[in-house]
Amino acid sequence: MSLPRPLGMIAFPALQESPLNSPKCDRLVATLQQEIAPLHPGHRLPSIRQVAEQHQVSKTVAELAYHRLVARGMVEVRHGIGFFVSGGRSAPEPALRLPTPVVIDYIQGTGSGLRLSSGFLPSEWTLSSTVERELRALLRRPQGIGYGHATDPRGYLPLRDTLRDHMAERGIAIAPEGMLLSQGGRQALDLICRSLVQPGQAVAVDSPSYYNLNSLLRLYGVEAHPIPRRHDGPDLERLEQVFRSGRVRLFFTSSRHHNPTGTDMTPAVAARVVVLAERYDVQLIEDDCLGGFKAMSQPDLLTLAGPERVIYLGSFSKTITSAFRFGYLASSPATIAQVLRSKVDIGLFTPEFHDKVIHAVLLSGHYARTLERLREGIRRAFHLALARLDQLGFEQYSRDSEALFLWARHPAHPDSRVLAETLARRRISIAPGYLFDTEAAVSPWLRFNAIEIASAPMELLRQAFAPSSSLPGSFWTETPSIATPDREISD
Repeated sequence: MSLPRPLGMIAFPALQESPLNSPKCDRLVATLQQEIAPLHPGHRLPSIRQVAEQHQVSKTVAELAYHRLVARGMVEVRHGIGFFVSGGRSAPEPALRLPTPVVIDYIQGTGSGLRLSSGFLPSEWTLSSTVERELRALLRRPQGIGYGHATDPRGYLPLRDTLRDHMAERGIAIAPEGMLLSQGGRQALDLICRSLVQPGQAVAVDSPSYYNLNSLLRLYGVEAHPIPRRHDGPDLERLEQVFRSGRVRLFFTSSRHHNPTGTDMTPAVAARVVVLAERYDVQLIEDDCLGGFKAMSQPDLLTLAGPERVIYLGSFSKTITSAFRFGYLASSPATIAQVLRSKVDIGLFTPEFHDKVIHAVLLSGHYARTLERLREGIRRAFHLALARLDQLGFEQYSRDSEALFLWARHPAHPDSRVLAETLARRRISIAPGYLFDTEAAVSPWLRFNAIEIASAPMELLRQAFAPSSSLPGSFWTETPSIATPDREISD
C-alpha cells in the first residue's frame, strides 16, 4: 500500500534515515516474512549479501531485517553457517491497553498503527547521529563513561556550568549550587512534588496541564486548583483568587509552548503573574521542557522574577534525543538543596555518561543550528495540520501558536475519551482531553501532534473523525511512515 506523503510539499531541513527504523527495513522484513512463511523449519535462507542484491538494499539493512526476524522467532542464526527458518512464529501484538488517567502508553503509539498525538518529534528529526558520534568518542576514552561515585549528585559539573553560561547570556545569574540535573522532565517534576509539597497541601496548576503532572499530584495526594489557560496565558482573575486564599504556595505553569495547548504567555500576562506571585508569596514552577521549539522572543518567568521566586525546569529529551532522558532544574541554592535531598533518596546520581554526551552535543555547535531548522519545520507542519483539521471540521484553540501541539475539538465528538477508545481498537492513537484535566473530567478536546497530523493519509483522517465514527474492521492494516526531511539535522 503506497501512502501519500503530504509533508513532501514542504522544504524541510534535510535529515538522515536510520537503517533500523527505515521504511526500507520495514518493507524488507514484511517481504521476508511472506517468503519464509511456506518454508519448512531448518530451511537454509539466502545470505545477507544475496538478500541485499536480490532486494536492492544495503547489506546493513539486510542484516538488520534478519535480526528483527530472529527477535520474532521466525529465523535462527547458526554462527559460522548462516540463517535458517526456525519454525517459530511472529510474536503476537501486545493486547490493547485502553486509556486511563494513569496508563497513557497509547499516546506514544504502543505497538503498530497510526499515531496522531505523541509527545515527541519523529526520531529522524533529532540529533541522533550526533549523539551516536559523541557516544562512540566517549567510549574510546579511558574511563570515559564513569559511574558517578566521585561526582556531585547535582550532576556533571561541566554540563551544569555550560547551562549556567547559557542562562547568563539571557541575563540570569544562577549560582553553582542552584543547578541540578535529572533524568528527564518528569523526574524533575517528581522531585519537586516529593520535596516541596506534602499530602493534603494545595497547589495551582494550568488547566489543561501536562498529564504526567496531574498523575503525580494525584499520586502524592496534593490538592490541585485548576487555573484556566487562555490564549495569552493563565486566567489572571482566577489566579489572584486562588493566590489570595492563602492555601497555595506553588503554581505550575509554562511561559512558552504550553502542553497541551501550544500557547505562550504574553509579556503583559507574564509580568502580572510575577507581580501576583510576589504579592502573595507563591513560588512559580516554570515548565519550559518544550520551550526550545520556540525562539526566545520575550522574557520568561525566570528572567522576570529570578531564581529566588522561580524553579525553572528545562529538558533536551525532546530536541536532542528521546533516547536519553535528560532534564534540569535551576533555582536558588536553598531550593535546590531541598530537591537534592529527594534526588539522593531515590537515585543518588544521574548517569554521568548521559550528561557527558549531552554536554558534548551542546559544545559541538550542532544544537543551535538544529533548533532553527526544527522550529521552521514545526512551523510549517503546524500550518499544514491546521488546514487539515479545518477540513475535518475541528475547532482550534489557537490558530497562531505555531507549536508542535494543537488543541482542538470536534462538534460530533463531545467525549474525546469515547473516541480515543474507539480508535484505539483500530490501532489509531489520539490523546483525549481528560488526561490533561486535574480531575480527569469528560472533555471534547484532543491534543494532536502537528507533524503526525500533517503526515497522515488524509483519507484515513476523514474516516477516523467522521461523525458516525463507524470504521471498518480493517481500517488500518499497515504501520505508517511519518514523512520527514531527507537527511538528519546534524552536520
